[in-house]
Amino acid sequence: MRPRKVILYVSVSEKDQSVMKFMLETNRYQVFSASNIDQAASIFSETDVHLVLVDHEMGLGNGIQAIALLKELKPHVPMILLGDMRVMAGKEHIGYAIGDKTRMPARELLDRIKVRVARKRGPSMDYCIRRRGAAAQRKELEVRA
Repeated sequence: MRPRKVILYVSVSEKDQSVMKFMLETNRYQVFSASNIDQAASIFSETDVHLVLVDHEMGLGNGIQAIALLKELKPHVPMILLGDMRVMAGKEHIGYAIGDKTRMPARELLDRIKVRVARKRGPSMDYCIRRRGAAAQRKELEVRA
């Protein structure tokens, strides 16, 4: 039997967390929940996460800020931003999938999750390591100069 894929769900609403956790666990995913950006970053850095679902409406900050922070830690992990498309319209996005939480049926969300988990998005891990190494070397040269 294959190991279950790990999903991190970030939302301030305990109701949304419990509904999403139930829906994902009944579809054979392992789910970690976080209620703020700091908690999400902690779980994300300590766990091998295959996908991140982030609610756009958060208490301190928003989902876009949470995704930007998590992308700095592991840019190769796919992320989906969930929220009301009318509220998010015209806002800057950084290359992640967007789902309309108010109108999207559960089956469609599960299909999107299945596709995102199956195909890793973003640069490969080797590329990310090389890029971080190059950035560190540039910083070191700037400090010396």
